[in-house]
Amino acid sequence: MGGKHLFPQANAEFFNWADNFREGIQDTATSDALNLPSLAEQIMTAHWEDFEQWHEKYVVQKDKSGTTKAQYFYYRELVETDIRTIYNQYIKYNPAATTALRQKLGLRAIDDVKTPIEMTTAAPYVEVEILANHRVKLVIKADAAHRAKPEGAEGVEIREFVGVNPPANADEFVEILKATKAFVELDYTLDDKGKNIWYVTRWYGTRGQQGQWSDPVEAIVN
Repeated sequence: MGGKHLFPQANAEFFNWADNFREGIQDTATSDALNLPSLAEQIMTAHWEDFEQWHEKYVVQKDKSGTTKAQYFYYRELVETDIRTIYNQYIKYNPAATTALRQKLGLRAIDDVKTPIEMTTAAPYVEVEILANHRVKLVIKADAAHRAKPEGAEGVEIREFVGVNPPANADEFVEILKATKAFVELDYTLDDKGKNIWYVTRWYGTRGQQGQWSDPVEAIVN
């Protein structure tokens, strides 16, 4: 579909569009072509049955009672959020999302989607400061000399691993937060005292781009 909206705004049209989108996400051929993780289907179906139930009452049966209306728009908003999450994370800048696949899902053609702003491929430069009261400060820079974020970066994703030896793969670290400031302070507890905490970071862009992971840096909680 064209226009500024991702999906139709009218109630009946939205349901038909969303139902088609849901079926496309659950279709094995489409899912495989887009390399969608199973999480995408889980997100899409999380609130669908409840939304379908209240759509039937509010839109089809025209039950306009206050409770029905409130429940309908509550679940519609949740489904809209689920769809936006899938689109932004797995489809919007997916090179496998051809015009044909987008049309099958009811989405805009590739020509209607803005190209992401180019962002540095360099990993963040991270400095660790051990603070009092079981706290750790991470100072995250474009490089050793420049504290500002690189062009096109909206913020930084931070993951941690607790243990003596960090894994080589960043996927084995646990995401703890995304930050837009040049530094973050992390709070730990007395039970964490003496533990080795490793961190890896990467820039993420204003339009979904992801940078390279930094090398692990270590902190020992005091």
